[in-house]
Amino acid sequence: MSIQNFLNESDVDTLINLLLRSQQSRTREALCFSIGLDPKRLSFLRDSSDYDFFLLLIKYLNETDNQEALCKLCCQQLFPIFSKGTHRLFLSNFCEKLNCNHDLSNLYSNSSKTQNSTLTEVSTNGSIFGRGISIIVTITGVVVLLGGGLMYYFISQSQQLPLGTYQASCPTISVKDSILTGTCKDLHGRLKTSSLEYKQCKYGIENTDGRLECDGM
Repeated sequence: MSIQNFLNESDVDTLINLLLRSQQSRTREALCFSIGLDPKRLSFLRDSSDYDFFLLLIKYLNETDNQEALCKLCCQQLFPIFSKGTHRLFLSNFCEKLNCNHDLSNLYSNSSKTQNSTLTEVSTNGSIFGRGISIIVTITGVVVLLGGGLMYYFISQSQQLPLGTYQASCPTISVKDSILTGTCKDLHGRLKTSSLEYKQCKYGIENTDGRLECDGM
């Protein structure tokens, strides 16, 4: 029985509208290859509007009684795009008219397997991902708190230290009750510890051969 007996004017119009909405016209040659046609044999491939291209394509498939290509066009190209839309029933009925039940059943089966596989994977790994995210958030929070505390400590220390050139050569410095204590390098690079009541220094503090002293400037 000819395919033309299955396709009425309403079917053709709906099919063209779905093809236009799917934007398949952007890749006309790829579409032809996907449904088993040689695009070089189609004289209307390039010099036609999108609507005319699909109209002539369907007419060509009807005239050549190419049921297989129409099945691929509906079941493989359009059904995955509109499987959850209002046109799903039309495509299902259209595929049944063309006896594409085998292709459509495979499509349903593959779609169902993909969804089930995805759901299983999410279910299996969801708790692992959740625990991983919780651990990462906890570690991040601890790092932020420690970093903030250390930053505050060093900033406060830097603000409390009196001015002077000694800071460049004294690795360890502390201030308590107006007494500045530092471990500083002498002229030979050795470390010496000394203390100084820094408030008496009007011009800052310097390191003199490993000892903290008021800058005499």
